[in-house]
Amino acid sequence: MTDYLDEAARRTRVHAMTEVLVVGGGTAGTAAAIAAARAGAQTMLVERYGTLGGIATGGLVILLLTLDDGAGRQMVRGLCQEITDRLAARGAALFPSAGECGSDHTIPRSCASS
Repeated sequence: MTDYLDEAARRTRVHAMTEVLVVGGGTAGTAAAIAAARAGAQTMLVERYGTLGGIATGGLVILLLTLDDGAGRQMVRGLCQEITDRLAARGAALFPSAGECGSDHTIPRSCASS
């Protein structure tokens, strides 16, 4: 089944031209825009709020899980590692041991059922 919706033609002003348009400046959108620009594309990033980074900045949920495979071999690099390095250089990163991380999975379950 194919349905169509006919809409009246309208004239829309073009505000800017770009090769790559990234809509949303959360962590993924910001990383995508940086990567596109570094690859040489004319890049524009639009964000509805006043800051980039999404919940990592505006929501204060700043958690980057381990970048290794659990046996100490680093698996994730690139922009994520670059941001981690910049945070560490500013004294804004903690690197807890594996025993210091984690949570009790039964707590959310008990809260949901009460």
